Amino acid sequence: MRAHGTMFTVVMFAFCSGALLCVSGGLARQSLPSPTTRIGAGGFKLGLENIPSSLVTRLKHKRIGLITNQTGKDQRGRLTADVLRSYGLSMQLLLAPEHGLTGKVQAEHGVADTHDSHSGLPVVSLYGAGGGKTIQEATMQNLDTLIFDVQDSGMRHYTYISTLFEVLKAAAQYNKELIVLDRPNPLGSLMEGPLVEPDLQSFISIAPIPVRHGMTVGELAGFFNAHLLQKPALLYVVPMRNYQRHQTALLADHFILSPNITNKAACYGYSFLGLLGEVRPFHTCRGTDKTLQCIMLPKDMVNDALWHDMQQLLRSYHIESELYAYTHDQTHKSYKGLYFSIADINKVSSWKVFLTVLQFFNKAGISLSFSPAFDKAVGTRSVQSLIKGTITEYELQHAISKELQQFYTRVRPLFIYLPHPSLSSLAG
Repeated sequence: MRAHGTMFTVVMFAFCSGALLCVSGGLARQSLPSPTTRIGAGGFKLGLENIPSSLVTRLKHKRIGLITNQTGKDQRGRLTADVLRSYGLSMQLLLAPEHGLTGKVQAEHGVADTHDSHSGLPVVSLYGAGGGKTIQEATMQNLDTLIFDVQDSGMRHYTYISTLFEVLKAAAQYNKELIVLDRPNPLGSLMEGPLVEPDLQSFISIAPIPVRHGMTVGELAGFFNAHLLQKPALLYVVPMRNYQRHQTALLADHFILSPNITNKAACYGYSFLGLLGEVRPFHTCRGTDKTLQCIMLPKDMVNDALWHDMQQLLRSYHIESELYAYTHDQTHKSYKGLYFSIADINKVSSWKVFLTVLQFFNKAGISLSFSPAFDKAVGTRSVQSLIKGTITEYELQHAISKELQQFYTRVRPLFIYLPHPSLSSLAG
């Protein structure tokens, strides 16, 4: 699936030194300012708020399909469809990823085609029960341009970027342009964890990128297009203005990505609990106001002394926590564990925390059971091998560090923002 030596077109819109940069015919690279340079004036702007007038003019008579959901808003809270309409652009339909247009459909539940009463537009589902849907030929033939504006979580196994990948493939197949309106990575600048082994690629790990990828959707689109598609699409990335990768404070504390990620704290927790949730008997408080902010076990399985040891380990990873117990309203099962808080996600190695929690409770004698989706989500069989004792931690560290370095070298020319992602080494 690699396109080595293949000519393709990528156009990036960026305001560098006040000039609009458009590069086509080969890999687009832009001259980036120093980390202290302000690009233009007016503070931070999302890609949605940074669309150049020349692009708006060119799109005035295009038939547009907008891939979006409840995360597609400007900083004033206006939906992307309303913003584009205010520019005089004409959308034929909306296309919705997993969780649907409003973000209320539960994970892995199919999203139905429907009609949006707010915009008056038909809504085409891009997610069926358990996996993505391709855009049908009849739909594509009635469109000239696709626009993607969806907020990512920062983790590979979160399927909004899987939808981006599939949309890119469809755009290439039907010779349509795709415009990506860039948004921040809520997990900041850290890049860590394994890539995906080829036979484990699925809709929850659709591409060989790190599990915490450290990139924006615009940068990911550039990588998918340049290195993974046999036939690259005509891709336009509208970047953010005045964005630096570590600026996680750009996102409000309460932003809803999906039914279980309804605030920034849950998004931070998802960076390691999304995988830990695939391991029994761990419980992550799903369905409560502390969803993805707790590490829990059945009440009588672990004593408080062990939880205090876990608390100290988490503190060494810049995670504060307190003992917490509750009884599930529906199952009436009682749990005990830690309710944690993260002040700066840039300081937290999610991958190290994940491995530490697994190994800590495995050594404590807790029998761990991995779901059928675990290896696909984590991207490798090596984690289970580590827990079973068939490989050493050093072997796992060495293999992941090597593939991270190789990936970084490939993707570095496609970074749009400074600072570049920071690689997290498992060593030490």
